[in-house]
Amino acid sequence: MVGCGSTKEEAISSVRDAIDSYLNSSEAGMPPERPIPLDLLHQFLSEGEDAPETAEAPRLKVLACG
Repeated sequence: MVGCGSTKEEAISSVRDAIDSYLNSSEAGMPPERPIPLDLLHQFLSEGEDAPETAEAPRLKVLACG
């Protein structure tokens, strides 16, 4: 975790806030390296973005088989 601030005290406070946020968002039974479900993380990271258009899967053509 990283904390930013104009002073050392602000940076320390930012780190403390990040740790508190991490602990508060943790769900029981989730591993510490991923304390929230992936779908919730994806929703958070993609907030405000348009949903990608689903393109048709590329078709493969076998040119040679040995």
